[in-house]
Amino acid sequence: MRNYSAQTLLLAGVAAAGSYVVYCFFDVLGKRYTGHDIPVRQVLPITFVCYAFNLNLSAWVGGIALRYRLYSRLGLRPSQITRVFTLSLLTNWLGYMWLAGLIFVLGGITPPSGWEIGMGALRVLGAALLLACLCTSACAATPSAANGAFAVTTSACRRCAWHWCRWYWAR
Repeated sequence: MRNYSAQTLLLAGVAAAGSYVVYCFFDVLGKRYTGHDIPVRQVLPITFVCYAFNLNLSAWVGGIALRYRLYSRLGLRPSQITRVFTLSLLTNWLGYMWLAGLIFVLGGITPPSGWEIGMGALRVLGAALLLACLCTSACAATPSAANGAFAVTTSACRRCAWHWCRWYWAR
């Protein structure tokens, strides 16, 4: 730690705090999606603790087991906890895909000379990641009949794919 500058440590602390804030709000989205009545003031600390355990002891302990334990003690059914966890997981990975896609498309990194993939292929990969994110977001923007929240439905994804194919072949 003594070898790092104060500015580097401060930036690392800000990045860590930011990641905790963002991750905590994934379960707030899950609260809206499932429609459970646990207040946000109780959801945020649960997610904060689960994220810490997730980073230090693995996803099986922090992401899944601890989340099931804490939410079930507050009265959520296993099906609701699964939906909150799944939405959190999907949101997390969708964020990684957006970030990687943007970095690759904008040329934010240069692959080492020994790699088989070049800058052009990396940009194509980035564009594919961004396209996958856009398609997933479009599919997810279908209101659920159950609670009015946003839900990924098979029929919405089929409609999205159908409209994309019609647009692609019509050009």
